[in-house]
Amino acid sequence: MLDEKTGQNKHLENEVAKMNKELDNCRSATPKGQAETPNVRKQEPSRTDSRQVLPPHGSNRKIYSSVVAAHVETKHKVLIRSKINQTPEMIKLLKSKVNPTEIKVG
Repeated sequence: MLDEKTGQNKHLENEVAKMNKELDNCRSATPKGQAETPNVRKQEPSRTDSRQVLPPHGSNRKIYSSVVAAHVETKHKVLIRSKINQTPEMIKLLKSKVNPTEIKVG
């Protein structure tokens, strides 16, 4: 009786091992769990191709890349005012000492 149970256990363990191998093969072959057929390959876009979008017809919108390519930097003026009444010469001196790249805005 013990030999019969041991034999059944070994048989079931072999079956489980076969099923696990088959399951692993299926998972590694197709990550989505689908069999890869020619139709499935056509549906999935290739990841190496770059996506190109055409501009809409009859609209005045501009594409971001064209706007950025034609970007011209504008110059801004620095306006310095004194909280207390200072002379214009003193304000000019302060203005010459200010470095606009070091000013934190916002």
